[in-house]
Amino acid sequence: MRGMMRLRLMSGSLALVVGVATVWGQANPTSGGPVDPLLVEDLALSYRILTDREIMDGLGHSSVRHPLNPNRYLISQNRATGLVTPKDIIELDLDSNPVDPNARTYSEVDIHAEIYKLRPDVNSVIHHHAPGAVSFGLGKVPMRPMNQSSRWMLDGVPFFDYRVTNRIEGDSGWERTNLIDTPERGRMAAQALGGSPALLLVDHGAVVTGQSIYEATARSIYMEINAEVQTNAMLRGGELTYYESAGDLRVSGMHSNFARQWDLWKTEACAKAGFCRDGSDTTQYRRPGAQGGRGGAEGGRGGGQGGRGRVAPE
Repeated sequence: MRGMMRLRLMSGSLALVVGVATVWGQANPTSGGPVDPLLVEDLALSYRILTDREIMDGLGHSSVRHPLNPNRYLISQNRATGLVTPKDIIELDLDSNPVDPNARTYSEVDIHAEIYKLRPDVNSVIHHHAPGAVSFGLGKVPMRPMNQSSRWMLDGVPFFDYRVTNRIEGDSGWERTNLIDTPERGRMAAQALGGSPALLLVDHGAVVTGQSIYEATARSIYMEINAEVQTNAMLRGGELTYYESAGDLRVSGMHSNFARQWDLWKTEACAKAGFCRDGSDTTQYRRPGAQGGRGGAEGGRGGGQGGRGRVAPE
């Protein structure tokens, strides 16, 4: 009798555990594998580089797709952008569940996850609130390239208006927040991005993508420079001649690893950061099997499982 009761108690406990696991998520996702320390270092430095250039202001976030598993990505834990170190970099699946159950990251990680799902060509995503990007997001004046450094936006920069979140079933809409803090909102933003390299968020900021962290970082910087130059040119009035290209020039200009700029930015950031490895300041990470060029990245799409850990907006 006691043996039968013990068995029933054990069965009940097991059922309770299974029930809890079903509600809370069965397990945190497994890691996609080891990541080159150089890539982790450069991801951490992107936060500092963008902060030094007033693209980020303590808020904002950069990520890269895992080089070995396209269903994972790397991003900092929740920390002020100018203080991020390689030790802050954590791994998430494409449902934004952390591999480390104790990890806590930003509330808007769904921006990154949903773009990685829809855009297998994207290997890095950056979200920022630079003043120029915010100002262009307030209106419907198209952001247009002013020179060769911003020619990657030749096909235009689309807008995402957070007020459309009222269309999401169960979402109380923009009256709650303009943040992209749910998978559904992240999916809407990713769809608005489409095949473009960047997206202006109305009353919010911008999202910038790239084939590598180097490209996404440089695009974020030149997007802000472009916003300032375009605004100044428009204020002077008169006819404007915007940058144009065609043929091979247009094709070759859509992507760049910005190697020389990165060398400068990283050297300056490393001088202050205190965590850069000797000799790493003029090297860009290249994914396994990458062909040609300097720089590199990751690829693919997917999904995942596990418990989420988020704190604080942005």
